[in-house]
Amino acid sequence: MGATRYTARHHRDRRARGTVETATEPTRRGITDVNRQNLIDKIAEATGLTKKGSGDALDATLDSIASALADGEKVSLVGFGTFEARERAARDGFNPQTGEKIKIAAKTVPAFRPGAGLLAKVDG
Repeated sequence: MGATRYTARHHRDRRARGTVETATEPTRRGITDVNRQNLIDKIAEATGLTKKGSGDALDATLDSIASALADGEKVSLVGFGTFEARERAARDGFNPQTGEKIKIAAKTVPAFRPGAGLLAKVDG
């Protein structure tokens, strides 16, 4: 029984990238998640742009942030936060199936540090 629930949740959460959902989905905590389509709808409503124009604006914004991070730049949005690429050091790990020790290579990962305005808004 537990495995079935895990499998269903596991498959639901591993949708293909770029999948567009039409409605928000309640999470385990009862909070509603906002997806790409919800953001497009909110942008269109707030700006008067068409949904296509809002989608293009969202895509351009996200692509610009991703490109800047890939180039090693920080992206600072005053009052919202800062996106940056951080180096994760190489480390020792283990294979959970065999227990064998392995080396995990160093890599660069994206990170976000919220700004004071965002923290204040989330805190209420």
